[in-house]
Amino acid sequence: MASFIIKSASKQSIFKIGFMSNPVVFWTTLFSVVLTGFVAAVPFLADIFMLAELGATHWIITALMSLSIIATVEIDKNFIRGRDK
Repeated sequence: MASFIIKSASKQSIFKIGFMSNPVVFWTTLFSVVLTGFVAAVPFLADIFMLAELGATHWIITALMSLSIIATVEIDKNFIRGRDK
């Protein structure tokens, strides 16, 4: 979902146009992240969805992999801008 926000910025960097350039997508993404965290944190909901408990190391790996999407898309945009000049 977050990659949609980043990629929807077309050729401009998400840091240049801002995360709130499309408020509907921003708030929808934030809502889905919070809801997912809520389901993972509430034991009875986690049991319903058969989720396993994650340790700190796994949360760090997850966060780094998620942030790598932003870096990859921004690098891709930089190459596209360079080609279009």
